[in-house]
Amino acid sequence: MSLKVTYEDLNKRYEEMTIRITCLCQFSTAMVGGQPADEEGLRAFIEHQLGLTGDEAEEAFKRISTDEIIEHDVTPAGGEVEEKLSYGIRALRKDSQGRPWIGDWMIKACLKQAATQVNLFMERRGSKSRVAEGGRIQAIGDSLKDQNHLEQVFISLSGPTFYEKFHGRVRVGMQLKSIVHDSECVPTESLFAFEFRMIRGFGDSAVTDQDLVDLLAMMMNCGLGSARSLERGHFRILEAQISDAAKPRERKTTKVGDEKLAKRADELKTEMVKLPEEPVAA
Repeated sequence: MSLKVTYEDLNKRYEEMTIRITCLCQFSTAMVGGQPADEEGLRAFIEHQLGLTGDEAEEAFKRISTDEIIEHDVTPAGGEVEEKLSYGIRALRKDSQGRPWIGDWMIKACLKQAATQVNLFMERRGSKSRVAEGGRIQAIGDSLKDQNHLEQVFISLSGPTFYEKFHGRVRVGMQLKSIVHDSECVPTESLFAFEFRMIRGFGDSAVTDQDLVDLLAMMMNCGLGSARSLERGHFRILEAQISDAAKPRERKTTKVGDEKLAKRADELKTEMVKLPEEPVAA
């Protein structure tokens, strides 16, 4: 016997055996872009942040791209530790029409961080692989703009994006590096929507609805985008809906497996009988 299936068949089966969680979200703090700006992004920064146009904008573009977006030695005179200053411009991910979007991997990373915080992976055996490897994030509703790229969750902006300057310092070996970025940000109150699918699991390892509620509650605080340590990228889940699998996989046990379990149960009963009785206190 031969069996032929199509992508549509396989996708339908995946959706039948997985639970579906849909979320409508709203940023409560600005989300910071982390993509190094290309020429288009750099010119947008000069126009919208610096307010320059024409020849002034062209001169600024040449100066920033050739002189400023490089490392500069800022070691103080007589300093024993070398220090360098790195400056860059960071942008949001956008499509050809300039619409910003969030990658599915960004939302899944947030989800995994939240799962770790609520101890889900430790309490529900196998849930880590069901989330990280078997789980799927896709855009829905107004965040779905391209049927060929469901992994792109588009943002409905509440206003124009803006730039904010961020400072940091890291140590690389014996060298200090000061990092300064002008980063493009998504304003608060902007909306996005996505769905998450995963296999629930069986028995004690099954993820419960309460587990999922705890997971979503923690996701809001883990955040999205860059500069999360500065409390950026937090969001509110305005509404979430959890739908059970239409046709979940059935738990299958073999005769050999059942016999082994029965044998081990008998052994445990015998061991319990053989336990010495504790002396009764006088």
